Amino acid sequence: MSAGISDLLARVDGDRDLLSGLIEIFLTDAPGMLVDLRCSVERGDAAAVRQQAHLLRGSAGLFGAAGTLAAAMAIETLAKDGDLAAASPHLRMLEQEIVYLTGHLRRVIAKLAA
Repeated sequence: MSAGISDLLARVDGDRDLLSGLIEIFLTDAPGMLVDLRCSVERGDAAAVRQQAHLLRGSAGLFGAAGTLAAAMAIETLAKDGDLAAASPHLRMLEQEIVYLTGHLRRVIAKLAA
């Protein structure tokens, strides 16, 4: 579940422009971050997977997206342990959570613009 608009605004001290800007950055960057993460998993590059999962987790953290954070954390932990073979289901879950989160954030942007 992601934070509602009131909670998101509280995280940026009510600054609607800042929130809109942070959302736009996430919406722009998240797809490429997922591609990089998937490629690193496929290459078996645990160090890159760990770094990219951590970056994605941090980027989504502002938005209170518990499912996104949990999936990214699971991937990060697996990479730390060198167990990328077990990462695929978590990566699929992360991709689904990012789809949900981006939809939610697009709705937030629309409400902020109204």
